[in-house]
Amino acid sequence: MLIETHRNALLPREGFAMWFDDALGDQTDLMRAQELGKRDWSMSGIFRRKVRRYV
Repeated sequence: MLIETHRNALLPREGFAMWFDDALGDQTDLMRAQELGKRDWSMSGIFRRKVRRYV
């Protein structure tokens, strides 16, 4: 019997870099959509629309 374990984990600094990159891109999409007067298709924009629907 052969058992192998593979772990493809990110280092904390890599995980934080990817998270901040996503957050920065999301905010950039929001500002661009507001500037152009278009719908914001970023993840936070979709979330905001869903929340506004129920408020």
